[in-house]
Amino acid sequence: MLTFTSLQFNLNTMRIIALLLFFTSIHLSSLAQNISNNIPEGYENDINSEGYKMIVDISVSIVSKRYTINYVKDGAIQLKEGQDLQALNLHNLITKCVAIEDQSEWSSVIQ
Repeated sequence: MLTFTSLQFNLNTMRIIALLLFFTSIHLSSLAQNISNNIPEGYENDINSEGYKMIVDISVSIVSKRYTINYVKDGAIQLKEGQDLQALNLHNLITKCVAIEDQSEWSSVIQ
């Protein structure tokens, strides 16, 4: 049988859990990388959005193993301050990848 105090305890517990989830979601969203998958200017006729997204995703996966990424925009991976590099340009990778028809080989080109 539920008593008033056990209902109050359950309600308080639910409120605490809700607040923890709320603050956790805010914290995690602030850590998320801002990645723009817009094709850089001048490459719109060379690569489609799926191909460009594939290049960005593979590159981000590789770069994030060694560096902390701030954001990706306009064909460049911008790194957070205080690291060896400030940015990594994806333009050369785009050019190399579009020269290869088989997209399954792009991963080895990027690495």
